[in-house]
Amino acid sequence: MTQYPKISIVTPSFNQARYLEATILSVINQDYPNIEYIIIDGGSTDGSVEIIKKYEKRLKYWVSEPDKGQADAINKGFQNATGEIVTWINSDDIYADNSVLSKVAGIFPDNPDKDIISGRCVNISHDGKLIGPIKMDKKHISEKYIKYRATLIQPGVFFRRSVMEKNILDISLHYTFDWDFFIRDVKKNNILPVDLLVAGYRRHEKSKTLSGRLDRAEEIKEIAKRYLGISSWQYKVLSLFCRLYEIDSALPGIFKNRLTPIIKLASAAVYFLSFKRIIRV
Repeated sequence: MTQYPKISIVTPSFNQARYLEATILSVINQDYPNIEYIIIDGGSTDGSVEIIKKYEKRLKYWVSEPDKGQADAINKGFQNATGEIVTWINSDDIYADNSVLSKVAGIFPDNPDKDIISGRCVNISHDGKLIGPIKMDKKHISEKYIKYRATLIQPGVFFRRSVMEKNILDISLHYTFDWDFFIRDVKKNNILPVDLLVAGYRRHEKSKTLSGRLDRAEEIKEIAKRYLGISSWQYKVLSLFCRLYEIDSALPGIFKNRLTPIIKLASAAVYFLSFKRIIRV
């Protein structure tokens, strides 16, 4: 490339000291020369701030203060972003290699009609070992499908600044704000799926992907309500799942967890419907 468009990267973080440094290094060790890196910490007390300070000379902006959740932190980061290309990477994920941003930056000029690109990701373990690829059919990365399933894997998505300026994340959502954001984005902008391995999506016990349970299910149901309607069979299935979960949690003594086998089966159905995990099955 003769020109290097600025890439703004936001990392929201809260008490993720165990993984934060790996995330930071995966950004600042990129071979791309025009990176604007922003970290928004939610007031961590686990040593995260000390890690951020260690690398603050490589940051455009950082702050550690209470916020209204992850979506709020990302919105704050976007307010400080000035890049032509924008994304966020969470404080427990990492880029696949040091040339990812160079490759991403080269895709946009070659596709001037595309506003969003969606690359591939892999699942990694808590200690960074490869679990396996996150399989996704390219034809499902489209406006037609994204309302039904969360087919965009967040750390693999980059978008033009204009996309960010038209849209902000819904801070009322805790588990599905990225899905909601992408649904609205893809409806208004052109997306390009690419065969580029972008990031490692870390799975660990405290990650939102493997936690949340009923609250997570309720949010997935809310997405179905917003974009498919309460008469959709997806919304009805999710409503049934949430009701079963509530009943099972309320059962006394020896009857508690009697519905667990049914709930696990239902959670598998929810994952098939939405590509969003609720409990491990």
